[in-house]
Amino acid sequence: TQELSMSAGHIYLSSPFLFEHCISYRPEEPTLALMCRFGFMDEEDSLWVNHLRGRDMLEVVQLLSVQLQQHRLRLPQLKE
Repeated sequence: TQELSMSAGHIYLSSPFLFEHCISYRPEEPTLALMCRFGFMDEEDSLWVNHLRGRDMLEVVQLLSVQLQQHRLRLPQLKE
């Protein structure tokens, strides 16, 4: 288990699909949490994908990981 503290202006990118994690917030500090997920038009498709843990999904995750390492992730500005 690893515990990290974040301060104002920090972000993190995670994938609950790949590993479980927990987040706690300090009630006295304002917090903005944005969760972006893949959207599926058909609930059956989303339920099917949520249980894939084989070689094909590993390849997809590795491709995404390489792209995130090679390219800057642009976050929207507050005015956007």
